Amino acid sequence: METHRIWNFYDIVIIILEFLPDPRSRARVARVCQALRDPALDSLWRHLEDLLPLFNLFASFRPVQIAGNVLQVTRDSNTEEEEHDGGEEDDHDDGEEHDDGEEGHDDAGEEHEDIYHAVVPVLHQLGEVSPQEWTRFQQYARRVRSITVVESKHVVDFEQAIPRLVTHGGGKPLLPHLRDAAIHIATLQQGLALCALLPPSLPTLHLTFIWRNLNTGRPAEPPSIDILVDVIAQTAPRLRRLDISRVDRILDVTRFSVLHDLEEVKLFRTPALGFHQTQILWLSSLPKLSKLSISMTDKGFELPRGFGSLQVLNLSSSFPGAAQFLESIESPYLHTLRLCGVSSDGALDPVGPLKTLASRFVHSLRELMVAVIMPAATMPAGPGAPIPLLQCIYPLLSLHHLETVQICIVSDGGVKMPLVDSDVPQIAEAWPKLRSLCIDNRCGPYISSGGMIDLARRLPHLKELRLSGVDLSDIETSECSSQLSHGLQKLDIGQGRLDIAEPKAVARFLDRHFPELDLGYVFWGRNGSDVRRCGWEEVTKLLREFQLRGGQLEPVLDKSMHASTTVRPLPTSSSAIHIPATS
Repeated sequence: METHRIWNFYDIVIIILEFLPDPRSRARVARVCQALRDPALDSLWRHLEDLLPLFNLFASFRPVQIAGNVLQVTRDSNTEEEEHDGGEEDDHDDGEEHDDGEEGHDDAGEEHEDIYHAVVPVLHQLGEVSPQEWTRFQQYARRVRSITVVESKHVVDFEQAIPRLVTHGGGKPLLPHLRDAAIHIATLQQGLALCALLPPSLPTLHLTFIWRNLNTGRPAEPPSIDILVDVIAQTAPRLRRLDISRVDRILDVTRFSVLHDLEEVKLFRTPALGFHQTQILWLSSLPKLSKLSISMTDKGFELPRGFGSLQVLNLSSSFPGAAQFLESIESPYLHTLRLCGVSSDGALDPVGPLKTLASRFVHSLRELMVAVIMPAATMPAGPGAPIPLLQCIYPLLSLHHLETVQICIVSDGGVKMPLVDSDVPQIAEAWPKLRSLCIDNRCGPYISSGGMIDLARRLPHLKELRLSGVDLSDIETSECSSQLSHGLQKLDIGQGRLDIAEPKAVARFLDRHFPELDLGYVFWGRNGSDVRRCGWEEVTKLLREFQLRGGQLEPVLDKSMHASTTVRPLPTSSSAIHIPATS
């Protein structure tokens, strides 16, 4: 009887309902069980991937054809009767009504294809709204917590439909309890209309601009969006997370200056565009800003010092811009830095910005990702000459508190950046607390299997290891060494030495030294056939057999291999080798 008490806890009921396979199942729960009606409807309407379910509550919501500037309603009389009948049914079947709306995303498109044969685009518009329909709309709208508004074959004329609803609501937000909104904006007027959905308490907003002419479906010239920025800032003044992407013209983010509660800002720009000094000044002065994702190209102005609360930074910039930006950060709390998409400029190399981050954040930094593409002509050792990988990243070796390190430094000219066994002691001494290590040096040369074992032995806390390549030619020598039995769970060996002549030997080698590998994290790269050809699929199957049999593989391995294996308990986790794609 005690187990029945879980149905008295709303949060637990919601979690259970989320496991139902589809919206129809939740709608049926709401219909047949009065005690679970409210939680089932909340679960049904909580996350909307489209606004159509809300508009489908109105019998007057119908598609129209656009011919030039003339809207022509061309509905079939039989279909109109059926829709009105369906509307009457909805009045006494709240659950099934939404179910029909949810499933109708695809069905409606097929039905309209039978009715409309014109090649011009089709929009959905809203007619008269009855008091009963408005009341029902409010009952469901208050349950919505997140929405996604994207382009689809069912194009809603938001400029016409939303203002009609706003008049019934007296100008109040249409979704009063909304917590997360992801909106794709095709026209300025559409964006202004969609602002009516947002409540003042909205914490998270994602905006993507895809300027398009709705009459033709073709891309349109991006307009000035200053007025849209002003309306968003006034409509949702309590925003804490703001994400803006695909902006095709200079965005004056200073118009968001009223948003004093911003904690996370994500601004991805077109590479040809940059930020004004005043925009960086606004970002640096935000008192609560803890996470910033930004791509910038301008380096011709002095950056203001600030960012006093920054904890996470995702930065894409040129080398000089990256160093300059890192110098401007005053926060002592920066623990995560991702320096992505960095390209060389002239004869410069990445050592400059790496020196800056190593000196500025030596005590706070815990997670670091550096991705650099260096033109072959600007390589310090000269075109074509190999350069040791550690020589490119030596400033990072002073960051002794790092727990996660991802390094990808490659040359577009195929210059080799070797990582060899003799580098292992230096890496382990520099980062003794590592739990996750990823090193991508693409063209090699790579460390040997013995070097990989030595690296794991020197890093006892390591749980994830990803290497772009491992030379397995010394696997027999490594087998003769003492068993490591390391707690590594995720292993990602790249395609450095692709051909695996002895899958049994490789599987036994990995199982012997890494008994806790998790096979749930298998990554077969871009081309599964390459993986199968190289023998990695067979290695994974053998590893699975090893784990199921506690280290023994009697039906597969020969007698000599079986005699040297040790029996151990079944590991608690499954196992895996990741095989990343290489360019």
